[in-house]
Amino acid sequence: YVDIKLLAITFTYFLTTMSYSLFFKNIVILDVMFIASGFLWRVIAGAIAIDVKISPWLITCTAFLALFLGFNKRRGELMALGDSGTRKNLKEYSFEMLQEYQAITTSGAIISYALYTVLGPHNNPWLLVTLPYVLYGIFRYIYLINKKGEGDAPDETLLKDWPILLNGLLYIVTTIIVLLITE
Repeated sequence: YVDIKLLAITFTYFLTTMSYSLFFKNIVILDVMFIASGFLWRVIAGAIAIDVKISPWLITCTAFLALFLGFNKRRGELMALGDSGTRKNLKEYSFEMLQEYQAITTSGAIISYALYTVLGPHNNPWLLVTLPYVLYGIFRYIYLINKKGEGDAPDETLLKDWPILLNGLLYIVTTIIVLLITE
């Protein structure tokens, strides 16, 4: 048995992915926005699948983080390949423009995460103690892109950097402790 809402979200995800592959991957800015929307559909599908109410702050935080990773992926590609890379629209991006997008999406991700911790489903202001981990993770990722030339493959960048992995582990442990102590 599949919930009709989950089926609708799955179909919407499929349409989004096909639209990207057939058309939007060649349109500057919308290419990244369509990829980011795929992450949103997955988060929504997950919430429906486990039958939990989804926080609008979780959606906002996911959107900004997905845009952050997407625009930084373009920045990494531009650094690695120049504007003659494999993407047709890579020449439409510039370092300056991507740096502005990085600043906007970084701010949005951090603020929406902070709001999610206090206004989300746990409604627990003590979860704000996890904010330094989020800040470090984002700052470390920016460092890896700007100073180490990483970022053209975000999954590889995140999974091979031991400080980010350790930070993620500490984040999880801290979150569990806060939830156990305060609830």
